[in-house]
Amino acid sequence: FTMFPLPDADTGFCTLREEISYWQLVPLHSLGDVVDVLRVEGVFGTFTSTVFLQVAFNVLLLVPLGMLLAHRYRRSLGFTVAVGLGVSLLIELTQGTGVWGIYGCPYRLADVDDLITNTAGVALGWAVGRVLDPHLPDPSPARVPDLDTPAIMRRVFAGVLDGVALVVAGVVAQIIVLITVGVVGGEASDIPESVLAIVGIGVPAIVLFLLLPLVRHDRATPGQVSTWLAPARGEPPLRAIGLAAAALRFAVRWGPVVALAVIEPLLALVVVAVVEAVTVIVRSDRRSLSGVAAGETTITRRRLESAGADADAPQPNP
Repeated sequence: FTMFPLPDADTGFCTLREEISYWQLVPLHSLGDVVDVLRVEGVFGTFTSTVFLQVAFNVLLLVPLGMLLAHRYRRSLGFTVAVGLGVSLLIELTQGTGVWGIYGCPYRLADVDDLITNTAGVALGWAVGRVLDPHLPDPSPARVPDLDTPAIMRRVFAGVLDGVALVVAGVVAQIIVLITVGVVGGEASDIPESVLAIVGIGVPAIVLFLLLPLVRHDRATPGQVSTWLAPARGEPPLRAIGLAAAALRFAVRWGPVVALAVIEPLLALVVVAVVEAVTVIVRSDRRSLSGVAAGETTITRRRLESAGADADAPQPNP
């Protein structure tokens, strides 16, 4: 939302933008724009205008952060506001410096009003979090054995977290490449889109969903690790899957995404996610397509650890 889409910064990019100001330092200037639209468009026209929606969404942007700090971490209003202001300041400086000098000139506006609205949003989120606190789940629940078959939504959430990890890692990898090119004196426009696609999709997918699981004893992906899930062999005795099964799971689930990274990675990701989800829903054993191919089933990490402990325990003599 705050950095993309990245512009095509060719040699004439900054020349065409020399007369444009990228720092708006007049407090509440955007509210004056909203008032001007109200006089012309009326109430309904104002609420549906881009001028108003930009202010409203700048407020909403950090509401979840305020709720998280209030409910989950029990932080004070002052601490929450300070964190929100710091996050907003980082965003605005990134925009006003052309992503910290990666681009020769800024391509987004750094606006002091965004600091005000973002900080107001995090304070609003804190208040909402405190009001809803009695109705929200306990942020520090009592420990449970967690040995039952994991619910489908928990597995879906693990998949969503894998997707988020892929996007974040891809963005970071692309930024590193852009900075490196700038340091050696090159231009961002010199990098072929195919290279950025491979760096932003292919490489992170291989690292996160193939190499990382291969070095973990439970072969879990980052999303599974975050939700305390683990893949296990489908047939007894209950054990972690092997290296070949982990590689096969990657080939079925993430192979199409990597293969189409230069063409349509998003479409491939959506198609794979739908196929995996539908397979889980229609199969009685709730295994995904990649799970069937790899001969694995998804269980909780506690159950896998418990099975390993039971297997290692001394067995009674017959």
